[in-house]
Parts: sequence; C-alpha cells; structure tokens
Amino acid sequence: MKANKNLQLSLTQADLKILQSLQIEFTQELQNVKAKIEDLERDISEKISKFSTITRLD
Repeated sequence: MKANKNLQLSLTQADLKILQSLQIEFTQELQNVKAKIEDLERDISEKISKFSTITRLD
C-alpha cells in the first residue's frame, strides 16, 4: 500500500486479498463487538429514559 502525494491510497491486488482474508477471519469477532455496542446503547437509552432531573430531598 503506497500513499500518493495527494494522500490517496493505491491498493495492490495482494493488499486486497489480505483485506478480504482479514474480513473473513474477524467476521465473528466484529459481529460480537457490534452486538455488545448495541446492548450498551440499549441499556444507556433505558437508563436515560428512567432518569429524573428532579430530586426530592426529604
């Protein structure tokens, strides 16, 4: 992978094959990370909806 003067990357066929193999190799891990992020976002959303900005001091 070489960077040109204008910061564009030029990929070789070998680079593309490496990228494809990495995508295949890490597909399950990436799906797991995505699921964990979605779970965290859902949990945060639920907690925000339950949060009250009004506090009572008795």
